[in-house]
Amino acid sequence: MLRINTKQQKAPKRIGRYSILDTLGRGASGTVYKAYDPFVQRHVAIKFSSDLSQIEDRKARDQVLRGFFREAYAAGNLHHPNIVALYDAGMQGSHSYIVMEFVDGETLKSFAREDQALPLNTTINMIVQCCKALDYAHDKGVIHRDIKPSNILITSDGDVKLADFSIAHVNRSDDEQAIGLTGSPMYMSPEVVREEMAGPQSDIYSLGVVLYKLLTGEVPFTPGNMHSVMYQIVNHSPKRITDIRPELPAKLADIVEKCLVKEPSQRYQYGYDLARDLEASITAVSFNEEQIGDREKRKMLSKLTFFRDFREEEIDAVHRVSQWLSYKPGETIIQQGEMENAFYVLALGSVDVVNDGVLVDTLKAGECFGEMGVVINESRSASVVAKSFILLMKLTGVALEETSLICQMHFYKKFAQTLSERLQLSNQRCIQNTQQPKKTSKPAASGKKPAGSQ
Repeated sequence: MLRINTKQQKAPKRIGRYSILDTLGRGASGTVYKAYDPFVQRHVAIKFSSDLSQIEDRKARDQVLRGFFREAYAAGNLHHPNIVALYDAGMQGSHSYIVMEFVDGETLKSFAREDQALPLNTTINMIVQCCKALDYAHDKGVIHRDIKPSNILITSDGDVKLADFSIAHVNRSDDEQAIGLTGSPMYMSPEVVREEMAGPQSDIYSLGVVLYKLLTGEVPFTPGNMHSVMYQIVNHSPKRITDIRPELPAKLADIVEKCLVKEPSQRYQYGYDLARDLEASITAVSFNEEQIGDREKRKMLSKLTFFRDFREEEIDAVHRVSQWLSYKPGETIIQQGEMENAFYVLALGSVDVVNDGVLVDTLKAGECFGEMGVVINESRSASVVAKSFILLMKLTGVALEETSLICQMHFYKKFAQTLSERLQLSNQRCIQNTQQPKKTSKPAASGKKPAGSQ
């Protein structure tokens, strides 16, 4: 790897139109600055290359420039909420620069330590966001090739941003993939170690290593010299995560193992598939008060559509007077006919609403149910059953009265909107049912069987 001394490089006052505010970090090939864009009036991050004129070898200099243009092209064509956005790129003297979204947070490296373990659902949520970012990038023909904790940024709101596409492969006619050792040794896939072509499954493998590290505080293979690590990656199987942390779900251990299979064709082929299995695995975990802290609960509430119009202090007040409950698939939360002066807001999972044994509706995270028990204090008109593992907030009518009048108005406004939406949906269903054509046994003119016939 080409290394250039950047420590003595004095920070410029301006790069292009951007005013330099601070130094965020230094790397092997340049420096990242925090800057201000006076036109759009926002903070940005600028990756500023080392002085290319210091590279005497023309071939090496061209290699650095190709990497710069590759990153600009790759990131510039990816527009996804879980990928750091690229705003601008250019040259200033003998330096190249890339202007990116400024992420106010830290890297996942801060949490990938044994003494800094995250709650399991938080870990899964972060990796699922990475899966979605990779699935999108792969669909656009971009292979990241350097997935590791330091290239995964976490915002102050807990959102994930995938960064650093400097060694990415872009599937286009003028970009030949460099076959060889690329990326960070501990996160390299077996095919990269064997100096074979890296595909989407190579990124999946690297993300599996990140997940392993987050769950156990350890990397899959014993750190040592580079030759030893690469030999283990190709020839050894890592410990199951449950051998290190027995309390982890066996299903989750199976998922991690599938990510780390030596043969790419036997791994998850798409980020979407990995995300789906990860989300399903979390339903097997019984959450309790110790596993989900107050800060995380408030953050979950603030992200739900139900609380979109609530101010931060109102959400805090609601959290103080509410009760948090979890249910497994098939468990009943509300029984038809019972009396209860309380309502619920789904924070995670989905529930079925059943009336006299007939499925009426399916509700998802961010929706509420049982609110009529608070408004008019009558018996429940339907049962509500957990369809998946669910986490919900329960608030009684008495507890609601302990919040401010403005907060209560927000709730009743939301109840009215919910009732209106459900009545509208009910009317649409009634209209559809009355407009359905009557069944006939007469074959269609084309000779095909009527729809639904065997």
